[in-house]
Amino acid sequence: MTAHFKEDTDILNPVLEIAYNATYTSANYVYISDWNRWYFITGMETGAQRLYLKCHVDVLYTYRTGIRDLNCIVERIENKIAGNLYMNDIAFKSEVRKIISTRKLSGSFDKGHSSFILTTGGKS
Repeated sequence: MTAHFKEDTDILNPVLEIAYNATYTSANYVYISDWNRWYFITGMETGAQRLYLKCHVDVLYTYRTGIRDLNCIVERIENKIAGNLYMNDIAFKSEVRKIISTRKLSGSFDKGHSSFILTTGGKS
């Protein structure tokens, strides 16, 4: 598909002019290779066998690789299920409880048997 930019367009909200094709009227997304950016189609207008696509840049998808490769220090968590309860977030209240459980091991410590003792611990 060949598209032309409508006059007075900008890189964040371009308006593309293309030859009318009914197939394109159901589109909702477009890639502009000249700018190496992805765009949401936010509106359409027709006129004189032309279709005008009003677009808005999809910043997250356009820069997804760079965003994904960032090293970040997270300051807030969204919820306690997906979050990290060890992170110091004063806006999120958490509760710490000691959980102590004991289990009797099968087997013995006699010669000829391999036995394991599993212990875990932390600050109290």
